[in-house]
Amino acid sequence: MELAKRLGADVTINIEEVTSVEERTELVQAETPRKEGADVVFECAGFLPATPEGLGYTRRSGTFVEVGHFVDMGSIDFNINQLLMRKNLRVEAIWGSSYEHFVRGLPLLEQSGLPFADMISHQLPLSQVGDGFKALDGGYRIQGETAIKIAVRAEE
Repeated sequence: MELAKRLGADVTINIEEVTSVEERTELVQAETPRKEGADVVFECAGFLPATPEGLGYTRRSGTFVEVGHFVDMGSIDFNINQLLMRKNLRVEAIWGSSYEHFVRGLPLLEQSGLPFADMISHQLPLSQVGDGFKALDGGYRIQGETAIKIAVRAEE
């Protein structure tokens, strides 16, 4: 949560403390004008239930951007009429895995004063990369610690 604030987040919600989707939605809406929800919501987690939850955070005629699913995580069930149509939402999806995105993004990372390296929660040797994939496939824990971003380092 502290890193998110250092990166510019005005409000943070710890999902381990606020476990109810409804309560998180109320907290998000309370931070927006007239409690209508956010103008733009980015889903970057790649966690299937985050998509309908994020759609719920988005205000009427707002924009929902999906960037978190670079691999097929399966399907979700959500009410298109309630979450999209009645809210008149604009939905965008970005497939950011092409080489071009990395080439264009690297100078931004290099020139920025933001602590992007601090986002890496674990550095694993190649021999343990399977543990990283298992953690990011649902448990989000490695050796009892929350796994956020995992970097692979050369074997030592």
